[in-house]
Amino acid sequence: MCQKCLTFLHARYLNDLLHKLKIQFKQGGLWLLYDKYAKHGYTQSTTVKIKHSDGSDGSRVHTKWTQKGRLFLYNLLKNENILPLAEI
Repeated sequence: MCQKCLTFLHARYLNDLLHKLKIQFKQGGLWLLYDKYAKHGYTQSTTVKIKHSDGSDGSRVHTKWTQKGRLFLYNLLKNENILPLAEI
């Protein structure tokens, strides 16, 4: 999810941790925020066009953390005693 911003965590680990903490769930291959968090503007999704290996067109949904969401993650993880490398 926010692996570029929170470089101290591997994306898979971060997704699993957020799932364990009841922040997000996986549906149809996409990670979505639970209602409690979805209404705060922590993420933004866009649909992008892709080309399949067989040449056919398709689309994918990309979800990214907003600045507000990155601050939320920082504080959440800090409360879990998970700090960025710059703070260790």
